[in-house]
Amino acid sequence: MSKKQTISEGIIDKAVEKIFGAIIKGRQSTAIKKLKKQDPELAKSIDFIDKEKKKMRANMIKKYGSYDAYEKAMLGDL
Repeated sequence: MSKKQTISEGIIDKAVEKIFGAIIKGRQSTAIKKLKKQDPELAKSIDFIDKEKKKMRANMIKKYGSYDAYEKAMLGDL
């Protein structure tokens, strides 16, 4: 009889953090591409996040001109 292995929340959280970290940094490794092929629902989520990131970046550039100007406006002189 095979025992069913359970996956802890910590392991799932680390995997999700690595996936989203890669998306935010703009690097999609072959592992993420493989996951997208295997799981269409995950692929939709990854594509949605990527599109929203691009929209947010475009809006920031339109409003502030650059990320440095955004930091100056939001954070001031700390």
